Amino acid sequence: MRRCVSFCTSGMMYKDEQRRYKQKNLSLLLRHGLIYRDGDNWTGKHRLWIKKAIAELNSLQKETVKEYLGHLDYITENIKRIDQRIEALASEGRYREK
Repeated sequence: MRRCVSFCTSGMMYKDEQRRYKQKNLSLLLRHGLIYRDGDNWTGKHRLWIKKAIAELNSLQKETVKEYLGHLDYITENIKRIDQRIEALASEGRYREK
């Protein structure tokens, strides 16, 4: 049971980190007057907009946004992996709902 709690905790930590990196990215873009107004953030359309919008930034700022996006992708993949593992564990006998 302790391992399961630790695993779930690491998933929550990744979700917190994901939220922080999304905010960092949006804040950096906002500081440079780049505001997305075509719907919700972090959709496929929003990600495409970011890739086009960074053309207006200097090279160091572009690199920073790309680093943030790369780290965000890494975090998101880890969250998916952990969620899948939790689902698999939840279907095991001792964790299954009775």
